[in-house]
Amino acid sequence: ACVLGIRYLGGLQPWELQAFDQLLRLRSPEPTDRRLLIVTIAEEDLHLPEQAQRKGSLSDLALAKLLQKLTPLKPRAIGLDVYHDFPFSPNSAQLATDVKRHPNFFAICKVGDPEANYPEIAPLPNLPRDRQGFSDVVTDADNVLRRHLLAMDRIPGSSC
Repeated sequence: ACVLGIRYLGGLQPWELQAFDQLLRLRSPEPTDRRLLIVTIAEEDLHLPEQAQRKGSLSDLALAKLLQKLTPLKPRAIGLDVYHDFPFSPNSAQLATDVKRHPNFFAICKVGDPEANYPEIAPLPNLPRDRQGFSDVVTDADNVLRRHLLAMDRIPGSSC
């Protein structure tokens, strides 16, 4: 009963989390899934001509070119894990239409938390709500990131 009481109060949690982390480190590495393609943005990519008009880490022109290259490959899903909370440039009218039209294009936003002083980051313009994801995570008491949220209740007044 004493051990159950201590566990209920969270007294064993640091040791449980350390044991969990150690067990995850002992797992054998999983093979790479060849069906997945991950396109990254490296530091040298920020200096490409396509990135000249960028506001964030990916310009509208670079995103348009990326979609043009990926679309012929008929991907089941395209996920953009880059914040793009500003309007498309006037030269990107076609990109705005493409983003809205592609049923397999998904992008992220960030839900704000006024109590923790975290501002909201709006989703990509013109992207329907059913193709918006979020990038919010939960850190444990020891400030280690072990979990990612799978679902979140909609916050009234939030665009994310």
